[in-house]
This record gives sequence, C-alpha cells and structure tokens, in this order.
Amino acid sequence: MQTIYDGDGNELGQIPLTPKQQAVLDAGAVLTVQYHTPQLMHAALGQRSGTFTVHKDGERLVSATPKSVKDFVAMQAAIAAVRARDA
Repeated sequence: MQTIYDGDGNELGQIPLTPKQQAVLDAGAVLTVQYHTPQLMHAALGQRSGTFTVHKDGERLVSATPKSVKDFVAMQAAIAAVRARDA
C-alpha cells in the first residue's frame, strides 16, 4: 500500500500499486487510475466510478484530484466491509 497526498501535503489515503504501476511512477510518468464498483457489489454499494492521476513528487505520491482519491479509498473500505460481513 502506498500513501497518496494532495498538493498541500495532506494525506488522502493508501492505495495498492502493482510493481508495474510503481515502475511507471519511478520513471517520472503520471499514473491514471480508473475505478468502478465490482458488478457483484452494485446491490450492496451502488454504482460508483471515477478516475484520478498520481505522480511522484520527490519520495511522495501526489494527486491533483483529492476528492476522487478519497472516493476510491472509501469504496475500497466499503468493499472490504461487505466481504468481511459475508464471510
């Protein structure tokens, strides 16, 4: 899990990154993350989707779209809660 910050240095949350995504960021490129609610969770969570970008600023990962990052982090937590409840 990698911590994402906004442009002011405020922590937005943590997201998982694959080694390939990390390599993209390490190379100085901007990573675009698109997300949506898994289809089987639409009934429990509704339909959510969005996109955000992340880039590396020194050692920090920064996003210029903090609301979308927060929405993604909240959706991931909701998915985990549903899975735990149904386990």
